[in-house]
Amino acid sequence: MNQTKSKNLIRIADELEETPESIQILYDCVKEHLQQDNEDIYDIYKNMK
Repeated sequence: MNQTKSKNLIRIADELEETPESIQILYDCVKEHLQQDNEDIYDIYKNMK
C-alpha cells in the first residue's frame, strides 16, 4: 500500500469507509498514547467512541 502524507481526512475516511470523526478520534488517541502497546491503545479508543 502506498502511503501519502498529503491525503486529507475526508479522503482517508472515504477510502476506509469510516466517518471523518471516527478517523480523527482514532488519530488523536494514537497520537496521545504512542508509548503504550496496541492493545492498550485500542482499549482506550473503544472507550472514547
